[in-house]
Amino acid sequence: MRDFQDTRRQFFFGGGAFPRLLACDSGSVCVRFFVFGVVCVFCVGGCVPSVPTAGPLEVERVLGEQGSFPGQFAYPRGIDFDGSFLWVVDKTARIQQIDPETGRAGYWWQMPESALGKPTGLTVGLATLPDGSLGRGLYVADTHYHRVMVYALPEGLPDKPRQIEPTLLASFGGAGTDPGQFVYTTDVAVLLNDDGSAVERIYVSEYGGNDRISVFDANYQFLFAFGKPGDGHDPTVLEFSRPQSMVIDTRRQELLVADACNHRLGRFSLDGDLLGWIGSPELAVGGGENRGLKD
Repeated sequence: MRDFQDTRRQFFFGGGAFPRLLACDSGSVCVRFFVFGVVCVFCVGGCVPSVPTAGPLEVERVLGEQGSFPGQFAYPRGIDFDGSFLWVVDKTARIQQIDPETGRAGYWWQMPESALGKPTGLTVGLATLPDGSLGRGLYVADTHYHRVMVYALPEGLPDKPRQIEPTLLASFGGAGTDPGQFVYTTDVAVLLNDDGSAVERIYVSEYGGNDRISVFDANYQFLFAFGKPGDGHDPTVLEFSRPQSMVIDTRRQELLVADACNHRLGRFSLDGDLLGWIGSPELAVGGGENRGLKD
């Protein structure tokens, strides 16, 4: 695979024979689609994925180009998919709705503050709406303002690009190292209850001296946190160096964390217990350089 300068978030979507990988490529100011194929061997034991050979992935589609008009990007930094449309934030602190088939921009808005820095993480998930019901929300890791902003997502795609003032559902956090406070937020993961009808927990990752995962309830009240700065492997003393991205594996009931500057992925229970590391600071290519994580 091509070595992107700063691929902040990647995820699979779609079905059929060839699921897609979507990557937000800050180095090329665009969004890229890749096609994956899986070869199965039928035997008594069932379907076993073959070991892929090395080589570049097929690029199916490239969305966007450098610029400041709707549908263009200046170093895209975060991305998520709401089931119909993409939501992308770039280094101008602009959030855009993008049609994944055409690349056409829909609704967009600017973050209220950006002089200190721009958001690095976006997550689509359920959130409490002004009328008390649950609806689609966009959780923004507003990195350099030490908080998470939660917005209501507009419905549909407008006929032409439209700047809006989105409904702010919540803002939580604040600068500091106390429980419930943040230094630099990077990502949000939303855990739903068993039937997917309500928010159970909200996980927030951060770096800059805290380097931990903080956990909140559906009302944004702090529950607990785990992790501290470091590069150790001791399961009783969890350490991170810039936990950059997270995803919840609902089937296994695990939280996966990209521990960026330690060059590893962590598998955790939903209560923050370490299940295992994939990768290691000692095995980093290039002598452990923290390349590609400039703000």
